[in-house]
Amino acid sequence: MGELICVKCKVALVPESTELRYLDHAFSVKTLKCPKCGQVCLSEELVRGKISEVEMSLEDK
Repeated sequence: MGELICVKCKVALVPESTELRYLDHAFSVKTLKCPKCGQVCLSEELVRGKISEVEMSLEDK
């Protein structure tokens, strides 16, 4: 797969640590982010994996 480009800014997304929040809890994940506008790209792998695990864990409490 080639580099991903921000649709709005037409620049390449760069890897960056991003803080996500869910139910008043925060966790950091590596994502691709537009260096110009800050738009974040969440991969399907991340959403179905780490984010899903955190969501289930917090909702079970």
